[in-house]
Amino acid sequence: CLLFPVQWEEPFGMVMIEAMVCGTPVVALRGGAVPEVVRHGVTGMVCSQPSDLPAALHAAAVLDPVQCREHVVRSFSAQRMAAGYVRAYRAALAQRRDSRVDTPHARLAPESAG
Repeated sequence: CLLFPVQWEEPFGMVMIEAMVCGTPVVALRGGAVPEVVRHGVTGMVCSQPSDLPAALHAAAVLDPVQCREHVVRSFSAQRMAAGYVRAYRAALAQRRDSRVDTPHARLAPESAG
């Protein structure tokens, strides 16, 4: 397994994804994105405190490497990432469009040609 005892608010943790795509379970401390990336009891073990790590290392030994890889492919593939970006961009554009319609200046001003 990969031992990932972060004690800061890890924003994503690419190393966890890289380990799991190779079929390696992750044992990590709960922090930042760890609970979003690791499926506790399936692709690794998420621990609340450092003293939980030794038992989690033993528990991770029985986790299925295939499940680790499938989780990454299903949740973090390039296609999934691209679809997420498209959703985020569309939401940002819709919010911008809505905020322009709601302002008095936008309602009075003619559309710009460029």
